Amino acid sequence: MKKTLLSIFLMLFIVSIGYLPICFAQDYTTWALPEGATKRLGKGAIRDLQFNPAGNSLAVASTIGIWMYDAHTYQEIALLTADTGNLEIAKLAFSPNGNTLAGAAGGTIYLWDSITSELKKTLNVHKNGTSSLAFSSDGKTLASASFDEKIYLLNSETGAHLRTLTGHENINPNLGIGPSVVFSPNGQILVSGSEDGTIRLWYTATGELLKTIDAHSQPVFTVAFSPDGLTMASGSQDRTVRLWDTTTGELQKTLIGHSRRINKVLFSPDGQTLISTGWDGTVRLWDTVTGKLRYRKHIEARVNLIDDLAISPDGQTLTCESDEVIYLWEAATGKHIKTILGHTWYIDSLAFSPDGKTLACGSGDGTHLWDVASAKLRQTILQPALNVLSIAYSPDGTTLASVSSDIHLWDTATGNLQSRTYAIGSKIPLIRGI
Repeated sequence: MKKTLLSIFLMLFIVSIGYLPICFAQDYTTWALPEGATKRLGKGAIRDLQFNPAGNSLAVASTIGIWMYDAHTYQEIALLTADTGNLEIAKLAFSPNGNTLAGAAGGTIYLWDSITSELKKTLNVHKNGTSSLAFSSDGKTLASASFDEKIYLLNSETGAHLRTLTGHENINPNLGIGPSVVFSPNGQILVSGSEDGTIRLWYTATGELLKTIDAHSQPVFTVAFSPDGLTMASGSQDRTVRLWDTTTGELQKTLIGHSRRINKVLFSPDGQTLISTGWDGTVRLWDTVTGKLRYRKHIEARVNLIDDLAISPDGQTLTCESDEVIYLWEAATGKHIKTILGHTWYIDSLAFSPDGKTLACGSGDGTHLWDVASAKLRQTILQPALNVLSIAYSPDGTTLASVSSDIHLWDTATGNLQSRTYAIGSKIPLIRGI
């Protein structure tokens, strides 16, 4: 009898493996490829990070689509793209129930079913691009802010335009700031912060402007509500984080510590901690009652710029991005959990090695050498200049030439710089006699 039960159990186990989601058995480098392509090297440049409200997945907006990661194993589980192929997603927002994921690419907003990965709706909203997205607490309204100084409220089910909020001024689309928006926990108020240094509170039912706060002397990059809705936080170019009373608009605290602009602020789920990050390469956790710094986490990256920050719904995991690397750690202790690699900056130039085994990609963060067979990154050569506009191998494959504002010659075995010529160029042919 025991042998029979064991046999049945083993058979069920084997059958169940066969029904595991097919995405776990596939190579993610082959997902959503353009026609004629066979493999993808890298996952695009990172633009935004968001945890699913259920806490079981992490969405990463990139220049080729939205990568979905399992929040427990941090393995790729899906790549969300549009019917037209890959697209550059700049902003993300989950609906409160986690069933819908909104992604903005330029002035177009895409709505996906986050469970099936099906594209549900495409909304052509803005002319000048989208700076911020937010769902209301009931998930029925989607707020979309634009670089044209306007904030649109949309029906998230039908895509119908509900109302337009105007008031922010002096927004320069070339600076890439635009308003940042977030709903209050009860969904009745929308708060926006912008380049004009103000925070504005809007009544979502009518679009009425309730209050304008002259919050900062410089642009406001990020705003957030506390879970109870009684406090707002703002982060600015002036390197300060400020806490405001939502009802009165009075300043409660000014948090000082960042040495450069603040790009993102958010509250922990229990409201006791405020997390801030910015271009000084640090993530800081503040006590919201006392305003004291709890601890500071410095990200050791080539370029100390952190734009994106997210916290898991249970408040236990923090994640941020720098140099297209995603870092995850325990929020309470700062202990490292996981580092996700594979995302790369824009690619401006490509060249195969003479033996065809290596592909060199020149981009804004250096030259990356990829193993063609495995699609794994072999080496990164840091370019001490601007974007790598053109690259070429010597016939024997031992030297790689790259052009930005100058011409650099690199040893492909060691990555060491051999020589540098000060010249301005854009394209160079295959180099002879190097």
